[in-house]
Amino acid sequence: MRDDRTSFDVIFHDPPFEENSEEDLQLLFGLVRVGGWLFHERGDDRVLSPGGVEPVERRRYGTTRFLIFRPRGLRSPC
Repeated sequence: MRDDRTSFDVIFHDPPFEENSEEDLQLLFGLVRVGGWLFHERGDDRVLSPGGVEPVERRRYGTTRFLIFRPRGLRSPC
């Protein structure tokens, strides 16, 4: 059982590229502190919006894509 007090400032999510990971993201959103970051790595151009949450930023590095989510707060990870 998960301790409900557990939360993180930054979460990196790197699932296998072929997987549909929207369910994973919805669970991970519950672990990110308000103002924290969730970086989701992808191998395709699909933009996920689990539960209607849009990424605040999208980045591409070669064949790797990152969807960057933030529950509330600033919009730039740098």
